[in-house]
Amino acid sequence: KVANYIGLTWGQYTAEQPVGDYLVTFRLKVKDNTKAARVAALSPGIVGGISGQLMDPRYLLATDFAKSGVYQDFTIRFIRPEGGVLEFTVSFLGATDLWFDKTTVTQLAAFPTDKDQAAIWLGE
Repeated sequence: KVANYIGLTWGQYTAEQPVGDYLVTFRLKVKDNTKAARVAALSPGIVGGISGQLMDPRYLLATDFAKSGVYQDFTIRFIRPEGGVLEFTVSFLGATDLWFDKTTVTQLAAFPTDKDQAAIWLGE
């Protein structure tokens, strides 16, 4: 459960991205990378709309960071459905100090929307 964790950042509530396959990159660093304990939970999600949901989080251990005190990128691939707005969360789990720099979203492939797909099927 992410609900008991401390929200480090969430948001960038945006509906700009069309339906498609995406990669979200979270840029983070830790104070101590020697602990084999959870330091963060990362999750993209959809707020509102029919498919509103947070996806299962990706948990990071402090040892997942190659170096302490240096920003590192962690990625999650996801499908953006129609409706709702995108939200990206970073939850702090307490193993060591954690810093957040930015979130970058990259579209890997576009998919037709339901309306576009219906037009294709109907020959429009």
